[in-house]
Amino acid sequence: TTFLIQKIQLLMKERPCQCRSSYRYIFAMVLCTYLILILRMELEPDYNIFLLNFWRWKLHTTNLDSCTFISTKNLLRHTPHSNQDPTQQKPPINDNSIIISVITGSETRFRTTYQQATWANPHDTDNPFNFQNVSFFDENDVAQMKLGMNCQESAAICGRDNPPESHLINRKKKLSWWCFQNRELLVLYHQLIKYPDAQWFFVVNDDTYVNVPALRTKIQAYSATRSACALGDVGHLQFPFLGTHFWTPIIWDGAGVLINRNAANKLLRVVKVNSSRDSGIHNIDRKIPLIQQCILNTRIRNKWCWWHSDWVLSRCLDSAGIGVTSDHSFVQFPRSMIAKTRNISGSIDFNDQSSMKVTEDEKDRIASYCMKKTACHNRKTLKSMMDIHNKLIEEWKVESRFNNY
Repeated sequence: TTFLIQKIQLLMKERPCQCRSSYRYIFAMVLCTYLILILRMELEPDYNIFLLNFWRWKLHTTNLDSCTFISTKNLLRHTPHSNQDPTQQKPPINDNSIIISVITGSETRFRTTYQQATWANPHDTDNPFNFQNVSFFDENDVAQMKLGMNCQESAAICGRDNPPESHLINRKKKLSWWCFQNRELLVLYHQLIKYPDAQWFFVVNDDTYVNVPALRTKIQAYSATRSACALGDVGHLQFPFLGTHFWTPIIWDGAGVLINRNAANKLLRVVKVNSSRDSGIHNIDRKIPLIQQCILNTRIRNKWCWWHSDWVLSRCLDSAGIGVTSDHSFVQFPRSMIAKTRNISGSIDFNDQSSMKVTEDEKDRIASYCMKKTACHNRKTLKSMMDIHNKLIEEWKVESRFNNY
């Protein structure tokens, strides 16, 4: 931009007539770009997640709260082979102050056994790579919660059997998939109410492996109360060739979303119900928590009805004034990330089932990659989770033997 301005200033001195022509050309280009953006937004509502922010981008980004990072100096590394002086370490985070919620379903409930066999075993008290206090929620659990609905009721409200033409891409989604998309906010709301003294809330999908020691260390690196924090793998939905700066960031919930106490308080802040957005659910208080308003918004026949859970959560956080903080140790698409680093050759077409087949060598590389992360999504088999878990334990044993010498 600076280079362009300098060129225009030079033209103004040398060729004033051409300069005026250049100004008209630049103005026409900017106007055309704006028109293209608006038309694309209207013609492709799937891209119109939050409305374009470019006219209020600076104001928008500065008003959102974000995670407060604490210096990692003298942090206690939550690994059993730590040989640091305990007097110079910060005290470990209390597991009781961390509420972990796994979103599952009746069709995928079997995956919870994979997590219980690796990082979420309720009976393994001595394993440092295990977290005992993990809650699992399927559609039957959610239906019993406040504002809970079964899948059929939720689908009927949004008319998901007859989606609008602009959402044809979603016609092939099963009812259970749509039911899954509404589950996250209800679970989060339930947990925020149930644990008013908890400092951290971690919501994750049932096909994600969580590196428990890394999660504990990650939590210790951020403040629970100084600012509102929503930490995870952040991406953007964007127009082709225009980059990511025009969009509110999206936090991918599959890899897990870590929310602190301050953010929880903002989500529970009481707001006045907008009657124009009444979902048809009557006998509700006129003043409700903001997160409850977000849940009601998903039950109106508008774009909230058709959003993925990532978009719904991100929009709700945005409404509460909470900015999402990107942390690359939460990985939504591990295989795609490895492909970008050229550890796996070739591009991955997620619509092509043949390209989704993973060789044994690729599986080993993915496990080696994921063991260095806090959470790794898309681990849909017991073996894919055990591969990561076993590598972590093997590394721990090697380092323990080394420290003993």
